[in-house]
Amino acid sequence: MSQITIQTPRGVFISGTFTRPVDSRDAAVIFSHTFLSDRHASGMFDSLGRALRRAGYATLAFDFSGHGESGDEIITFDPLIEDFRAASGWLADQGFARQICVGHEFGATVALRANPPSVQTYVLVSPVLGPLSYDWDLVFSDVQLSDLERHGTTTVPDDSCSVRRHFTINKGTLADMSMVSGEKALRGVTAPILITHDSFDEETGLVDRTRDAFHLLPVGSLVEMTEPPVSSASTRRSTACPSVTRPWRAPCAPPPPRVCPSCRTSPCSGRVGGCPWGASCRGSSALKGMVSQKCRT
Repeated sequence: MSQITIQTPRGVFISGTFTRPVDSRDAAVIFSHTFLSDRHASGMFDSLGRALRRAGYATLAFDFSGHGESGDEIITFDPLIEDFRAASGWLADQGFARQICVGHEFGATVALRANPPSVQTYVLVSPVLGPLSYDWDLVFSDVQLSDLERHGTTTVPDDSCSVRRHFTINKGTLADMSMVSGEKALRGVTAPILITHDSFDEETGLVDRTRDAFHLLPVGSLVEMTEPPVSSASTRRSTACPSVTRPWRAPCAPPPPRVCPSCRTSPCSGRVGGCPWGASCRGSSALKGMVSQKCRT
């Protein structure tokens, strides 16, 4: 396992962890985390990385600029797209011209828009493939909203184990999060894509956005509804709920996903008085760590 630093074309340094198994093949997996997260993706990328390395794949997990141990940056799509291309190019320079991208939520969107030539397959977990509606009054505190209005930027505390104390966002961040275009994200992408959603994504609108963009997916792509990870599902849904395994296969039209009604739960409403999920709250839609300060317990 090696700690690496990659310089982007604009001069910002991004930090990552590269691991090459002794019996590695000539393919590598590159991870793309969501906004306001880091290379670990709350442990999800760590677990996936261990499994993939046992299968013989080298892995690269890195912090986008403005995240984790990487250089400071206001978090919007454009610099993160450049970061992903730089990371993929670094992997190619190490001899890994065949790459698999594992992207999460907005990180999936970033990876698709970057579309580097070495990525030959995408595995996207809860990707954002269309516009989403947010009530920013429930996401941000009054002070943060005032900062955005008066100064154009504000900070969001990073309460993870990361060395970073806060993230910096601006009005462009909010526009990027609200106005994702599936057509723009998938333009020019020819590599097959595996998309996974769980029932929670139905509540947040992500499944509907994938359904809307389904006709744009490359031939050979697949969409599946799955169980949420145990770490995030244990308090949210019945263990008796069966996995949803019926796939949508491109270029066929997708059937509506089958979801156990008794297990469906709502995301944090941002109500004052505390969020029932506490630190595990996924907040409003695909915001991940960007949970309202009003709904922190």
